[in-house]
Amino acid sequence: MANNLLKNEKDTLLDLFSKKNFEKVINLGKKLLIKYDQEIFIYNIIALSQSKLGRTIDAINTLKIAINNSPKSSDLHFNLANLFIESKENSTAKKYYLKAYQLNEKNINALYNLASIYHLEKDITKAKEYYNKILYQEPENHKTHNNLSNLYSSIGNFKKALKHIKEAINLNQKSDIYYINQSTIYRELDQVSEAIDSCKKALALNQSNNKALYNLAIFYQEKGDNKNAKEYFKKAKIDDSYERYLFHLYKEGDIKEFNKSFKKIQSEIKHSSLLQALANHNFYVNNDDLDYNFCKRGMNYIYKNKINNLNLQSDLYKISDSFLNKNKSQKLIKNGYQSGGNIFLENIDSIKYLKEIILNELKKYKKIYNNKKDLLFLDWPEQYNLKGWFVEINSNGYLKPHIHEKGWVSGSYYIKMPKKNNDNEGAICFGYDNDDFLKKITNKEEKIINLEEGDIILFPSSLYHKTIPFKEDEKRICIAFDMDLGN
Repeated sequence: MANNLLKNEKDTLLDLFSKKNFEKVINLGKKLLIKYDQEIFIYNIIALSQSKLGRTIDAINTLKIAINNSPKSSDLHFNLANLFIESKENSTAKKYYLKAYQLNEKNINALYNLASIYHLEKDITKAKEYYNKILYQEPENHKTHNNLSNLYSSIGNFKKALKHIKEAINLNQKSDIYYINQSTIYRELDQVSEAIDSCKKALALNQSNNKALYNLAIFYQEKGDNKNAKEYFKKAKIDDSYERYLFHLYKEGDIKEFNKSFKKIQSEIKHSSLLQALANHNFYVNNDDLDYNFCKRGMNYIYKNKINNLNLQSDLYKISDSFLNKNKSQKLIKNGYQSGGNIFLENIDSIKYLKEIILNELKKYKKIYNNKKDLLFLDWPEQYNLKGWFVEINSNGYLKPHIHEKGWVSGSYYIKMPKKNNDNEGAICFGYDNDDFLKKITNKEEKIINLEEGDIILFPSSLYHKTIPFKEDEKRICIAFDMDLGN
């Protein structure tokens, strides 16, 4: 009889909750707790109702009382962790997710959320540990395979990334997102045809997937198919797709349409390194000032400093080769290689130390040019990511002219420099010209910076830069990096 009564009262609470009568749920629930103070369901539905009303602290306190009464309840710990996520208290949430899993190792959701937090916090080691624990219990968990794939991609281990995304697709062939993720990995493995095919499979599932359209444009661009690249960039409508569309207009020499389209969006897209590079080149070649002021005077903002730390150089030199992707053709590097992913996600002391050095140098850089009128400094972001990669150039090698389209400020730290036979060998050269443009800047304005081991250089990402070849049979190794506003 008592059980039937409790069931009826639970049904009443559920009915009230489904009708969004949250205050009534709370009031009735509290009355029922006088009689059923050990009933976990009542605590949970009260807390959930409080949360729905925006009373997160009350909900947290409700579940804490419940846990005091039922300390071995995995569900209570899990739900409390969710509330701490709601309150943006990730550190506390992690503790409760872990406890929820320890109380019940079949609580995969707790483990998944725990891994996801570590992944978000870029704690690669911990995230990997918990994702693998999930797969040990549920080897067919396609979401976890996808997340592990993303994790391995972020640190440049594309072979493992491909293995996991293929498994995710095998387990769930209806996810357009999985095919997009696979396309990105294929690109990093220099399998562009496979990357294009993956994007087309994503579009077959979702014709309006802008990420698939964007990736297709990138891949066609890398194949030298400018026509398809331009059209897909125009369709994509995400990220910097429109800026890249303008790049292809300009590259093809359609200046009339370029100017028209540029003026249409320049007030909307104020912080684009690519638009600034195009505006600068257009000014020098066509004598047309498009009045784009993200960083007009980029050549004035080149900064160099010396970091005197031989141990740091030595440590980074020892690990550099293990990061270099020597199986991928290099579009911008002649006789050289670069790493994939973001090395600053690695849990390696020398890399973590360099990251702190770079962040400190960026603060100095901002302070030096703080009074300048360019938006690069006026709108300096409060939060940003640091993305870095190793670059190795060998004898007779060089880096072709390029910009860092998605960067705000870019730079390099020099680990190993070759001996010079002539002035400027191995130096970095800045300018406003790109070899791919139909028209070239005559009487080029260029700035050559000679470098030594231990030097760090910072510059606006909108500046075209290249390196000068060297003949000595030695390596030129640096860590290049971007102040990046992406995820």
